[in-house]
Amino acid sequence: MIYFCCDDDRRRNAVKAHPTLNGIDFLEVVDDHDDPFAERQRTLLVHFIEKETPQGHTSLVNMLDGLKPENVLIEGGERTRDIVVTSVTRNVITSPPASPPPVSDHVLTVRVNKAGDFSTYILRLVKDAKISEPPSA
Repeated sequence: MIYFCCDDDRRRNAVKAHPTLNGIDFLEVVDDHDDPFAERQRTLLVHFIEKETPQGHTSLVNMLDGLKPENVLIEGGERTRDIVVTSVTRNVITSPPASPPPVSDHVLTVRVNKAGDFSTYILRLVKDAKISEPPSA
């Protein structure tokens, strides 16, 4: 299931108000100029919408803790395609910290095998490579 809204504030508020639904707030591509060239733009920070209810927070943390590389698909690209997720972790703070610093419980760090180009990509969370439904909360 894909939800798309052209009004980010309305989308965030709708997700926050929903008792069980959660969603991605934004994705950040880490590009540290001090890193070796081959390592640049291979770390993605996926920021999730922070829920104010303790139940939403707990279920999000549990879901993020249970994610594996096969639960994250990256599709698209023009010159650079077939980007493969190599690792998925929660609660990793980058050095130097990203700006703004991530809220650790709500950020998923995704490492990929190569940097993409500057075309459009889609990051999807799925049950696994064969089941395209979102993972269970």
